[in-house]
Amino acid sequence: MSGKEYFSSSHNQTEISKIREFETRSVPVKKLEINPENFRINFLKNIKDKDFSRCTIPDIRSDLADDFSKIYSTYRSNQLSAIQLLNDFELIKDDLISLLPENIDDISNSNKILYKRQPGLVETIEGTLIRLDKLEKIESVFKNHVNGIIVGGSMSYGPFYNIRENLDSTGSSDIDLIMIIDENKLSEDWGFLNEIDFLNKEDKDIFLKRKDKFLSFYKNGTANILSKKFNLKDFDFEISIHFFPENIFSNMVNERLLRDLSLNEDHVCLLRDYKDNHFSHKQCCQKSFSGKTYEFIVPTEEIVDDGNITTLPGYIISNQEFYPGIYQNLISPIFSVYLDNDDINNKINLFKQIILDRLLKEKETNKEDNFQSSHVRQDYFSPSLTNSLNKY
Repeated sequence: MSGKEYFSSSHNQTEISKIREFETRSVPVKKLEINPENFRINFLKNIKDKDFSRCTIPDIRSDLADDFSKIYSTYRSNQLSAIQLLNDFELIKDDLISLLPENIDDISNSNKILYKRQPGLVETIEGTLIRLDKLEKIESVFKNHVNGIIVGGSMSYGPFYNIRENLDSTGSSDIDLIMIIDENKLSEDWGFLNEIDFLNKEDKDIFLKRKDKFLSFYKNGTANILSKKFNLKDFDFEISIHFFPENIFSNMVNERLLRDLSLNEDHVCLLRDYKDNHFSHKQCCQKSFSGKTYEFIVPTEEIVDDGNITTLPGYIISNQEFYPGIYQNLISPIFSVYLDNDDINNKINLFKQIILDRLLKEKETNKEDNFQSSHVRQDYFSPSLTNSLNKY
């Protein structure tokens, strides 16, 4: 197939030295020293000590989102849960709002970005913690069955900032996950899925049937990713999980990617995704570091039992410009590895370095190139995230 290549199941080892550190979160002006024992007192004191007089509402919201991300990490390191942090937050939220500028929690405005309503402060903090609670449960159930879990989408780039509930026609924020699996695990009994009691039973039953079918598709090269959207009981959002066999994932972020970038020829690497529903987009409009758009026309889906096989771009090289693919955008710009059982952090760190090297190479031709321009959700990024990416 000229100019295009489907990911195969071959696995070639490629080594590359780690030459740069790629950080995507800014350092707060005031060091945050808050732990679970002093959270309720010291967090409010920390807010009182901040000067918001020259800050915009997005700047304040961004700063608070970074604070809560750090606090949640501290809770996890102390073996405390998202629900425990949520309960602690409920005790201080009224006092917190009283210390912040007027309209900080306004959800009545019509401010929308890319047709999606931007949430109020309390809404996004509570919504993020509710989703983190579900993620903790998923991790506990899958931890002995997958090589790793990566959190993507808004729960990666916008926790405590972009997460919204279903309060209008723009809908709620879902959880997007990539799970890396050993292909041998696919043939095992996955009855453990029934331990996740907040997932819809019908969805779990359908998924277990589709998993067995995917194994056959994968072995004969018909499909190489298994995707499923799960509905939740009593919650108005979905959890989308994309299961990548380990070699397919490695090719997308390391070996094959590095090879093709080195060749630097016009090229589209394709992924065949066995989805449970029709893919509604006729095009995938991927972005380069210069902000150019590559309109990938999605081929007609192959209709199979319990779903469709959809062909999507893993990544694109066109006119010596790199366009991250749809699942590479899901991983970046935070590269949030939530569970690592098998060298996943090293694979992701290498992926970050490959991307940074490519950006610096393309900046030699166009100095205006930047990382965030290559992400299809850049308009949602918080000011602190945008500022941290601007240094590249």
